[in-house]
Amino acid sequence: MKIFLFLFCILLSSLFSQSVKEVDAMLSFNHKANDLLLRFKEGTSAEIKEMIFQKLGAISVKEYELVTDLYLVTLPARSDLKSALIWAMDNEEVMYSEPNYVRNLFKEPNDTLYQDIWGLKKIKAPAAWDVSTQSSFIVGVIDSGITYNHEDLAANMWINTAEQNGTADNDDDGNGYEDDIYGYDFANGDGDPMDEPDGSEIQYHGTHVAGIIGALGNNNLGVVGVCWNVKLMALKSYQNGTGSVAHSIEALQYGIKKGAKIFNMSYGQNVFSKSESDAIEHANRKGVLCIAAAGNDSANNDVNPMYPASYSLPNLISVAASNENDQLADFSNFGANSVHLMAPGVGIFSTIGGGYEAKNGTSMAAPYVTGCSALLFHRFPELTPEQIRGKILRNVTKLPGGRQNTISNGQINIQQAINDVQEVKKNYGGGGGSGCTSSHCPNSTSWDFIPYLFLLLLFAWKRK
Repeated sequence: MKIFLFLFCILLSSLFSQSVKEVDAMLSFNHKANDLLLRFKEGTSAEIKEMIFQKLGAISVKEYELVTDLYLVTLPARSDLKSALIWAMDNEEVMYSEPNYVRNLFKEPNDTLYQDIWGLKKIKAPAAWDVSTQSSFIVGVIDSGITYNHEDLAANMWINTAEQNGTADNDDDGNGYEDDIYGYDFANGDGDPMDEPDGSEIQYHGTHVAGIIGALGNNNLGVVGVCWNVKLMALKSYQNGTGSVAHSIEALQYGIKKGAKIFNMSYGQNVFSKSESDAIEHANRKGVLCIAAAGNDSANNDVNPMYPASYSLPNLISVAASNENDQLADFSNFGANSVHLMAPGVGIFSTIGGGYEAKNGTSMAAPYVTGCSALLFHRFPELTPEQIRGKILRNVTKLPGGRQNTISNGQINIQQAINDVQEVKKNYGGGGGSGCTSSHCPNSTSWDFIPYLFLLLLFAWKRK
């Protein structure tokens, strides 16, 4: 009997130590100190949820409608997040729990700027404009905000007319957000998503991205975006280049509820988030397409995934950056099995607060694909996000050596994509491995306890 108890204690100790290891791995990545994201199993009652929130000592709880039973739980300052995560992971009512990981806007590499709009010509946009220059769809820009009064952007901003015509400091449309005329500032919790200068090397990041997607065309001013006329929704989730998974999920949820069809995601980090993955997957069920920058670390995303770009989901496109010579930019991440295609990302001239500037990065490459997607959805509104992705990928301009860098072996070609009226059948998949460290995540199960379980069963059998 003593031996039986001894083996049982070893088994319990092994299971507990495994939870500790998983949480230690999670907390090794940059995260918000007092937040955890928690998803309950289907059918968990409101009473049990409330009991668990109380056990955790939650001071605030935010529920996400986009993903059923997903909550952001905020603990008191200086709480023991590690213990809270271990306790939540081991609770039978919890599907998974994880820290609220920090996400960063991709910084601009220090390369020579080309002060022109060579990228639009390279991707054959002028020829595509003979077919269409506009999109009736809303594009959500999850970023540092947008300078919504910019001379080349103001006419293409999405406007929440209920709030614009309503009363200040009032939630006129009843969506839970006050004064959200052009979008919302999730980073600061207010209705003004203005992209404000912060003195950093990546200031006006969101405004620059927005200009590539949809700077007003044919207006004798500045630059032109891929879409001359489009509705740009400002979803400010980053301040001084830093945000979080929770902010990005809330921005995605807000945008979908307000009708956004396409989202640009020029940010990331090398840490898997099940909450973020679930949110993008649920967005697919709403017919939403997400375009993500592959990253600026000159790294292979097949080996070291970058998220959200590396989630293997049918409604996500991962974009690397190319230079003017049709080569992979020296700073760009790549991946023969995880990055879908390339787009111009060196010396890209676009809008910033009060003017124009050239920037570099996969952050600049992704919005070319976002703008193309907006044009395609306008021309082919009946297509699913996966079909739009397929249409883009099968019409790339093939590049020398491209196969070793991307799934499609090429660079976006808007002219060919917008003139392609054939049915899309091939599944252009891809996406890095989950990178998940938790046993509550798919495709990641720890079996360290198996030898102890085997000994325990063997001993019990012999006792018979």
